[in-house]
Amino acid sequence: MENHDFSRLSSKFGAESVPIFTALKLALPGIEVTYYGSEIGMEDNMYLRPEQIKDTNLAGLDPKLRRPRDYERCPMQWDDSSNAGFTEEKKSWLPVNPNYYKLNVETQKKIPTSNYNFYKKMSQLRKTNSLKNGDLRTYNISKSIYILKR
Repeated sequence: MENHDFSRLSSKFGAESVPIFTALKLALPGIEVTYYGSEIGMEDNMYLRPEQIKDTNLAGLDPKLRRPRDYERCPMQWDDSSNAGFTEEKKSWLPVNPNYYKLNVETQKKIPTSNYNFYKKMSQLRKTNSLKNGDLRTYNISKSIYILKR
């Protein structure tokens, strides 16, 4: 759903969509891969100045989408300390998203309804017999209604 080559879900679809995609990807059968920061709803860092861009190769991208991939590769936002707790160096390789002071793991741990805590609950649910071994049925009711039954 998201990776180091394409925009993060919260940047593509809005922060309110993060729990929906979390529920979907953790309810589907198979191996689940979480791109770092997805569990807290990290957003692309769209505040990079041209001289801060590291991805000059742009290899493997659709020619119409030729843009650096650094926006979605910004450092993990662990806490509200300097460099979001990612490094003790003066600055990180790529700049930290300026929203790190409010969107980080430590802050979300304290909020029962946060993306982080929802991710943890869904991860526990994924260990149940229904999601480990259950059948999968899907129903595409309309353009805006999709049902997944396990």
